[in-house]
Amino acid sequence: MSKPIPSLIAVLILGLALPATAAPPQNDTCSGATTIPGLELPFTQVLDTTQAASDGDPVVTCVTPAPGKSVWYKFRPETSDVYAFDAGESTPAGYEPVLTLFTGSCGGLTPVADACARGRLVAPLTAGTTYTLLVAGAATVVDPEIRIAVNGIDLCPGGPGPGGGPCGTTMNVRVGDQISARVYNSLNGNLLTAGTFAWTLGTNADPATATGSSAAFKYTAPVASTNVVLTWTPPDQSPITRQVTMIVAAASGLAPLMQAPARPFSLAAGETATIPSSGGTLRLLVQRDAPDWRFTSIVPSVASVTNAAGIPYVSDYSVSNMQSVETIVGLELWTAAGRRESSLIRLPAYGSKTMRDVVKSAFGLEQTFGSLLVYSTGYITSGARTWAPVAGGGTNGQFALAGDVRSPSSAAVLLMGETGVLTGVRQDSGFRTNIGIYNLTDKDCVVEVEARNDEGQRVGSQLVLTVPPIRYVQQSLGDLTGNNLPSGSVRLVNTTTGCAVGGVAYVIDNATQDPFAVSQRKRP
Repeated sequence: MSKPIPSLIAVLILGLALPATAAPPQNDTCSGATTIPGLELPFTQVLDTTQAASDGDPVVTCVTPAPGKSVWYKFRPETSDVYAFDAGESTPAGYEPVLTLFTGSCGGLTPVADACARGRLVAPLTAGTTYTLLVAGAATVVDPEIRIAVNGIDLCPGGPGPGGGPCGTTMNVRVGDQISARVYNSLNGNLLTAGTFAWTLGTNADPATATGSSAAFKYTAPVASTNVVLTWTPPDQSPITRQVTMIVAAASGLAPLMQAPARPFSLAAGETATIPSSGGTLRLLVQRDAPDWRFTSIVPSVASVTNAAGIPYVSDYSVSNMQSVETIVGLELWTAAGRRESSLIRLPAYGSKTMRDVVKSAFGLEQTFGSLLVYSTGYITSGARTWAPVAGGGTNGQFALAGDVRSPSSAAVLLMGETGVLTGVRQDSGFRTNIGIYNLTDKDCVVEVEARNDEGQRVGSQLVLTVPPIRYVQQSLGDLTGNNLPSGSVRLVNTTTGCAVGGVAYVIDNATQDPFAVSQRKRP
């Protein structure tokens, strides 16, 4: 999903580390493909592909020449939806992953129609079908060109790259000018570094020759016409030559910066080389493709769990569209173990939907609980009823409305130094209370938790809780107070710069197991 909280994206890709040493990746072959769990999205991986091979790879139809340094993945979506496979954050800049989807077995792969792209691939996929994803580095086609700078000034600043673009085949300079000649790939504007370089810089040049992708020199005497010639030898390929003509005037003479016509310097137009991919750092993100979300809210806690007393608790999630146009809703479940996405929900104008046992039905999980993040393209109202059956029939339960977390001023969000209060909590022989805290940011956040009695005195110890990035954690109030709080409140203080957190309390009757939720209120 495209998240409205910017830090949610950075944590998916940038916060992971590479192995200490480069080695062929485990998913270097189709038979060793890494499995992308269909229910555990978003999926991220950071992988060094520099030692990957590409022997026996199938044809990739959307790029020419064939890519290399390939790695493999298997993906079986649990729901039919549109999915995005994004490798756009891979490095270095010259490493361009090409993503291609296939069906079938490794010995007989069939390309999925219109499922091949550079950098980012978006495709509608069918639930229950196993797809094979090939990620390979695009080869680079190089058409070298020389660019000239004089006394630190690029002569063709309008073109791509630091040296400017093509601006003619003849340059006018003066004796003593500090000249820089550099070689670029005219097809993408990047400085060329692969291969070997040999320069002859012309009559009266000092120095007369140079190596490397750039050459610094000057002329010591006027020359009516001389050539700067580059011989570039791509790896394992034949040399390619380019040149530009230099007219050198006396030091006191006037020399125009350039001459027309405006065309490349290439001596042999169309003479190119192909540089195979060297691989790089693949940063792969797989998730459902979604629109830009306008609103974000949170149901502090939902569950599908049977407690130690054998009482099953489940949460039914309900959402209503408040607008006269269709609204799309996306859900994420944040637990202590991680997060998962569900399929998108499409609500017609003023329509509603209830998802029974949302943790199991939408995310395929049992014996877990967490916060439910709700994203939407339009105005909605939503919440969840968490309930348990009662002996003899019926249920006990409570309904918690989703709170806005997009606005920093929302009561559901505590920024650095802000305090939230949970009132009406109780921890004694008759009732127990669970405190849930969610972290909306991409860093560890430290939250101070303490209980106060009716006289405002602290009861028990203060808890300093570190909440991992984008997680929900839950703590028994009894760990702070024992069974010594028949009536009171809980204070939550966010103590970490750059963090946004929030909390909720669930107070449960020990006799009937009837719970009720206490929403956080922010102290002014």
